[in-house]
This record gives sequence, structure tokens and C-alpha cells, in this order.
Amino acid sequence: MGELKYFNLNNYIEKYNIEYVIETGTYRGNAIEYAIKCGVKYIYSIELIEEYYNYCCEKFKNNKNVFLFNNTSSNGLQEIFNKYNVGHCLFWLDAHLPNYYKNSFSGEYEKNKKLLIPLEDEIRIIVENKNVTNDVFIIDDLRIYERGNFQSGNWNEAIITGGINFIFKMLENTHNIQRLYNDQGYVLCTPK
Repeated sequence: MGELKYFNLNNYIEKYNIEYVIETGTYRGNAIEYAIKCGVKYIYSIELIEEYYNYCCEKFKNNKNVFLFNNTSSNGLQEIFNKYNVGHCLFWLDAHLPNYYKNSFSGEYEKNKKLLIPLEDEIRIIVENKNVTNDVFIIDDLRIYERGNFQSGNWNEAIITGGINFIFKMLENTHNIQRLYNDQGYVLCTPK
């Protein structure tokens, strides 16, 4: 599992005037804590698993600038764009379901690509609902989509789905796209 804290968020805040972070896959709120520490004004985070959503609701209950959503990442993103006017944003996309969630979702996990690996749908929803020209995307777990020289090694159960061509199709006109091989791999998309 990668961490947003491995990236110098302050550099992106200064260079691209980032005021918002939208996260898919809250888990235990580590990225939220880091974004707060860096002074991000508004943080929206979507978590599918009710246990982690409830945990983070309690953890961040006193922070009026943290907005949590218990939903699929796709539905949560749509909800955010329907309710809020989001300015310059850093998207931290990390909503794929790790293996230990399989029991919670039984057959649904194996059959539903949008639940299992929602990244393509997430990016599509984002670019359809927002001008992303000045936004930054940090995408975790590149090794789900490609094999490479990852610091944590390749994933034996990798879901090879044509790689990350869909990222290039949706973002290459507006963003520089870079593969990073530390941890389990990241895709960093910064404005051109």
C-alpha cells in the first residue's frame, strides 16, 4: 500500500495553488491527516467499507473541512461534483479493493470491475465533471495494471487490463504522465 505522505504535498500546493484534496479509498485516514498537516483547505474522501468510514467519521469529527462519503468511489465522486464547486485539486486515487476485502464482498468482488478496480471509471467521472487542467493526480498501485521494477515487487495476482492506456487517453492532452516504481508503483499526472 502506498502513502500520500511519500509525496511533498506542499510543492503541489504552492506550484498549482491546490486548495482541495479528493481521495478515493479513505482506509484509516492517513492521507487526510497528511493533507491537514500540509494546510489543504478542503478534503473530500470516499470509503466503501463502512467500518473504515465510521472510524474516520469519529477520527475527524471536529474538523469542519473534512467531508467523508460512504459510497463506491464512482458514486462518491459524482456526489461531490453535484454538491460542491471544487477548485484546484489534488486527486489521490487509491480505491481498489485489496485481497483481504474479498470475504466482505463474496462474488460481487470478483465480478464487478468497477468495484474491484474503479480507476478508469473514477478518472472518466472526474474529467466529465471538472476542468482538470490545473489539477494533480497521484494514483496508487500501478502494479495492479502493469509489471515493472517495483520496489515492492510485482503483484502475483495482478489484473492486467491493458495497462494504463486509459489514463493517457483521458489526461495526456492536459497532463504530463509519469510512472514511479517506488512502493507498489504510482502514476503522477501534473499539469502541462
